[in-house]
Amino acid sequence: MWRYPSYFGPGSYTADRMINSLACAERVLSVANVDLARNAPHVTSSRGPTRDGRFKPDIGADGTDVVAARGFERSRPWMAMTGTSMASPYVCGVAALMLAIAPRLTSAQILGIIRTTSTPLAGHDFAWRNDLGFGVIDAAACVEQAAVYKKARESSQL
Repeated sequence: MWRYPSYFGPGSYTADRMINSLACAERVLSVANVDLARNAPHVTSSRGPTRDGRFKPDIGADGTDVVAARGFERSRPWMAMTGTSMASPYVCGVAALMLAIAPRLTSAQILGIIRTTSTPLAGHDFAWRNDLGFGVIDAAACVEQAAVYKKARESSQL
């Protein structure tokens, strides 16, 4: 059923399709790591498309030199990290804010809003890119569109 391994090895790596198989599922929102200070995707971020040609990653988010709370260690409460492991929680938080406003949003609607409200990096266009997806997430625009959805849903139920 799974034609590709979920790790990179000599037989599975290609220069333009190095996105992990776990990020290639149909209803998984795949996130690229963007270095906003350099206005570029981070070199460690996986590129798409999927090996069967689908657009992944979906969206880019700041994941370079992010300072976050460190759990379980009181002597060092903060840590700085770089990677999609920092970019992905940001996107997840935006989706959570959208659901807080409009709990009936489906995963497809959330993905659609995130994609259509994204913004390209300076000098780039709005087309999907193998290193950034559909652009950089715009959290405020995502939340605004969730509110628009909620208002439209409420007015149609009257």
